[in-house]
Amino acid sequence: MAMVPARQPPGVAPAHPTRLPAVADRKADANRNLGCHHARDADTIVGMMRSAEYDRARLLAAWSRPEPHFLQACDTVAADFSGPIAPGMLRLREHRLFRSGFRLDEFADILAEIFSH
Repeated sequence: MAMVPARQPPGVAPAHPTRLPAVADRKADANRNLGCHHARDADTIVGMMRSAEYDRARLLAAWSRPEPHFLQACDTVAADFSGPIAPGMLRLREHRLFRSGFRLDEFADILAEIFSH
């Protein structure tokens, strides 16, 4: 079990994962393009993370676990990115920039690790 810092790390504000709630908000839209863009944004953010950024995301996740916005993001990941036919993964595949070489399993694993209750 991860250790939760006693207080917020200096100079670090809790991250508000806005792309994930946006995917959830847009998954029922008739215009699927909107959800596609938010899912692609999330994939791009995860794909561009370097090791230090990944470690910082894990630290922020540990610190943010009791926060309502973080719990909402966790619920979105569990519901919309938990498997190949989950709504967020389908929206990602529908994006015009999606390519078959995208590492969706790795993307889903990283989201699940960072955004878990």
